[in-house]
Amino acid sequence: MILTHLRLSRGAPHDTRWLHQRIAEAANEPRPLWAFPRPGVVITQTALPIRSVQWATIESQGEVVCCADGAAVQLALIANPTRALREHGGRGTRTPLAEAGWDDWLRHKLAGAVD
Repeated sequence: MILTHLRLSRGAPHDTRWLHQRIAEAANEPRPLWAFPRPGVVITQTALPIRSVQWATIESQGEVVCCADGAAVQLALIANPTRALREHGGRGTRTPLAEAGWDDWLRHKLAGAVD
């Protein structure tokens, strides 16, 4: 897998659908993995290298380095911890959780995937 750090060009739309389509085209794969950690910066993980594009500058690109078994890793997550509040047997309304419930929500969502 190839990890690429892109810096968006001035005037590039800050539209996630547009960005997803451009990354998919540049990577020649329909479902690339990417993140938008801060304005103007995009990190992608793709099977093939991203080719040069007009809408961004490639800051760095290289093979993903895997960590050793048992190594501690630190993750950053953008999430929306919510729960459905059901009234009168209906479907329920998504309601944000208080910060005190975030860790339990995350453990539940990632159960079996992360130790």
